[in-house]
Amino acid sequence: MTAAETTTSIPTGTVTARVVQYDRYGSADALRVRTVPVPAPGAGQVRVRVRTAGLNPFDSKVRIGAGPYRSDGPFPRGVGQDFAGTVDAVGDAVSDPVGDGAGTTAGGRPAYHDGTPVAPGDDVIGWADRCAMSEFVVVGADALIRRPAGLGWDLAGALPTPARTAQTGLDLLGVGAGDVVLLGAAAGGVGSLLAQLAIARGARVIGTASAGNADFLASLGVVPVEYGAGLADRVRATGLTPTAAIDCHGREVVDTASALGLPPGRIITIVRHDVTRELGLADPGFPARTAGGLRQVVDAVVAHAIEMPVRAYPLDRVGDAFAELDGGHVRGKLVLRLDAAAGHVTDEIIDPTRRMA
Repeated sequence: MTAAETTTSIPTGTVTARVVQYDRYGSADALRVRTVPVPAPGAGQVRVRVRTAGLNPFDSKVRIGAGPYRSDGPFPRGVGQDFAGTVDAVGDAVSDPVGDGAGTTAGGRPAYHDGTPVAPGDDVIGWADRCAMSEFVVVGADALIRRPAGLGWDLAGALPTPARTAQTGLDLLGVGAGDVVLLGAAAGGVGSLLAQLAIARGARVIGTASAGNADFLASLGVVPVEYGAGLADRVRATGLTPTAAIDCHGREVVDTASALGLPPGRIITIVRHDVTRELGLADPGFPARTAGGLRQVVDAVVAHAIEMPVRAYPLDRVGDAFAELDGGHVRGKLVLRLDAAAGHVTDEIIDPTRRMA
């Protein structure tokens, strides 16, 4: 292949794309939607026209320069890791693939993790390095999987980071049939996905949330308990004895699990890494993203009809979307729709059995 393969998904005359950037560390008010040249894929790369991009707490930590995420690097900087969209250009073959050649065919063409060549027009799910909130993104093929036909765009764009986090926690604790998982912040994006994946493995889940989310958790098969003082007593009142605990918010569930007799090796916090070190908890660390791992979770989401509430914001309201995220207590996930009508916000329970265009 001597020239990049393209489709006609870019309207005639289009040479620029809208992106989310910021020029300084700060709150969601620092975010701006700007116009930049449409990027071209290099050798071995793929350009995707983004339909949806997921918001994650990590994005806000980077934007405010929290702890290790502050750097002296230049501004402006991009935002976002998770996205779903359609391949519109595939770069030239890599003449001499390095390493294990992941992301390329034997001939050096961009390929999915199963070796199938990437082609223009493919619907995909993927991740990028702090630049996913853009109408076009260029990534390696090893950062992409094909989007299942039955998975809606909003949920597809929301999945990559929660999928990695949930799968890592469940695998680290070896959660399976007979386990009872005490799960903190069970109504959030990671929590609601993690709960349903645990149930699909045969475990029972006790999930903490506000009283307003109790019915939602019960609809997922989770035993809801309200967070706050007296949590250990409310867990005991369920009649279930936790065998593992995962805290998706802070350390309340960590302390409760310890009070209930769980050893440190059966407890995880995905937020308070200082508490992990302090108490010697099971440490999920920062696992590398892999297309195979994402594929495994996406297949489980479709196979088990896993659902998640998704609130979708248009690109021009990215500041409002992050203000909601930073305020906490989000049920499910927030995403940006890069092709949405200006000003329109949509709330839906996204279920793979309800097919979306």
